[in-house]
Amino acid sequence: MQSSLAWRAGTIYRAEGYYWECHEVLEALWMTAPDGPLRRYVQAVIQMANAQLKEKMGRPKAAVRLCDIVCRHLDACAGVETILGQPVAALRAEAQDLSYLHRISH
Repeated sequence: MQSSLAWRAGTIYRAEGYYWECHEVLEALWMTAPDGPLRRYVQAVIQMANAQLKEKMGRPKAAVRLCDIVCRHLDACAGVETILGQPVAALRAEAQDLSYLHRISH
């Protein structure tokens, strides 16, 4: 899955700020992933893109709620350091940072 065009496109979309497009592309991977850490990680990436979209739309409460969902998905990946070539801890830190930013500003 790491070498799939969908995964590469999804990560590029997210990095470039095309959060909806990221979600759309990665959803197909999530739907085909077997139950377990891989599936939960892909779902976490999708939800992180959703959180970033909500932030961009000026909806901080929705962004915080989605960041919490990201972290719950990542909790299900406990004991796995890297998934699809990405450090799990980096996505968690990204979600926590975005969530913290909005919690202290409101």
